[in-house]
Formats: sequence, C-alpha cells, structure tokens
Amino acid sequence: GPDILLLDDIRMDNFVKKDMLVNLDEYKDVINPDNKLLTNITECFRKGNGLFVMPARFRIPIIVSSTENLNKVKDLQSLADLTEELYTNDTKSPITGLYSEEEVLRMALIYEGNEIEKDNGVDENKLKDMLTCAKRIYSVELKTTTEEERKERAMSWEDAQISDEDWAYDTGGRGQGILMGYNSIATGSTSGFHFDLNMIASIHKADNSISYRYGLSNNDGTFIPECLMGISTSSEQKEAAAKFITTVLSNSVQDIDTQDGFAVNLDSIQKEYDKAVSNSNCDGM
Repeated sequence: GPDILLLDDIRMDNFVKKDMLVNLDEYKDVINPDNKLLTNITECFRKGNGLFVMPARFRIPIIVSSTENLNKVKDLQSLADLTEELYTNDTKSPITGLYSEEEVLRMALIYEGNEIEKDNGVDENKLKDMLTCAKRIYSVELKTTTEEERKERAMSWEDAQISDEDWAYDTGGRGQGILMGYNSIATGSTSGFHFDLNMIASIHKADNSISYRYGLSNNDGTFIPECLMGISTSSEQKEAAAKFITTVLSNSVQDIDTQDGFAVNLDSIQKEYDKAVSNSNCDGM
C-alpha cells in the first residue's frame, strides 16, 4: 500500500479510529526540526494527544464589497439577507456572480463548514441552516441570469478548464466584477499574495469605497487547510515517509508559488510577502 496518504476532501476521523494513520508526533523532530512551521495551521487537526494529518498549504476566507455592504454581513444568514436586499434594489444585475448550485454550496462551506462538522459527526441543525441560506442566495442568482447565460458561462469555463470549485474560491476575479459594476459581492478565499490578494488590495486602492474582510465576521480567524498529508500505518518505510513530508514543508518546496494556498513554512511565507511588496506589478500590496 501507499506510504503517504493525501486526505483532501476525505473524512479522516474514520482513518484515525481504524488506526490507519501514524501519529506524526512520533516524527516531530524529523518533520519540524527547526520549528519554522505555522503550527496553528499545521497542527489544526490535532486530536487528543495525537497529530495524524498535516496540511502543506492554506487559504483564507475573504469577502469583498462596499464598506456599507460589509457592515451588514456577520454570518451566512446576514449574507443571504443582503443578497435579497440588493436584488430588491436592482433586479437585473448578478449579486455574487455565482452561477451553479455547486459554486454556492462551496462558497457556504468556505465560511461555515467548520461550524457543521463536529468531533462526533455533523451538526444537522447548522447544516440545515447553511443549506437554507445557500438556497436563498442561489434563488436570487437564478433570477438575475437566464438559463442561456448560465449555459454559455458553463461552456466557457469548461473550455478554460475552470471548475466550479476554482470559481467558488476566486474572489479576485469577482472582485474585479464589483469594480466594473457587474456584481455587488465577491465571496471566496485568498490563496496567495501575488495574484488574488494583490488584486483585491488593488481594487480597494482604485476605489476606496470597495473594501474587504477576512471571513464573514469581524473576528473570523478561520482558514482552509490544503494538501493534507498523513502516513499510513501499513507503510514499511515510515521514516522515509516522514522525511518526504519534511521535504514538502521545506523552504525549497514551500518557496514555490503554486497558487493553491499560502505556505505553512514561516521563512517561505515571509519571503513570498516581501517579494510581493517589492514587486512593481503588485501595487496593491
């Protein structure tokens, strides 16, 4: 069997309960020898006395809109309220720029997915509330676009190899839409300094009535872990597997801007930020 397991979009609790994942604490000195990792990120999946999964990247949920609109948004329900309010004021323009059910659901999970999944399973009441809000937002967007427009968009996205997941995350692209008067709100996440965060900051710089905030609430410190790695207990080369994770988290790999998340290596994320600030093409930073 495999030595390394990639566990994105997989419920890992069952792997831990069935003793299928190695406790990475056993290889702590191998994986993080210089203590140069963002441990609040890399240890976010710690369960009890064990750490069985470690992310290599992370995204940060973000929302872009006018300052007036942002002041009205504190959670997904108030976002749904605002979407309906804006539609009442203008029945022709898209509000969020999200077109499909999957895009809206992914957007909702970006902000409140951590509230739904608990250690003992899914909080059904919170799941129901999230789905109700997502349905309200999608119902508005259905009214602002025709079926033909949605089909054309789907075909153009397919040609460009852009998935519903990519578009649900892409705050920068829909942030530009706000600047051009196409949509009113851009939801999603930011995954790096050079492209989307710089674009969002540049939009604010071009029009200071457009602002942004991390998460939906003023004190939202959530993040989205990416590239989740674990070591299989059936591996015959656990030490080598731990060294592989060390390589993935090292400066030489983390320095590469993969555009799928911020680095979890302290040196690498600082270098990425410094590079963006000194880049003349990143005037938003």
